[in-house]
Amino acid sequence: MRLHLSCAVRAHSSGWERSTPAAEPHMNFYAYHFNLSIQGRGALFLFSNYLGYFFNIVIKWGNFYFP
Repeated sequence: MRLHLSCAVRAHSSGWERSTPAAEPHMNFYAYHFNLSIQGRGALFLFSNYLGYFFNIVIKWGNFYFP
């Protein structure tokens, strides 16, 4: 598991497509798609968190100005 995470971290630090397939041909496919799933989940979490914060402010201000 530690080898998988280190390879995924290296693929994350080197970029999306720039992970070298010749270095570790048996680990690169798994690390690349594991990296994509983590980045996608992080972006979705940040976007939903931003939307929740924005609508929370809108609902609070709406209840304050229009009781």
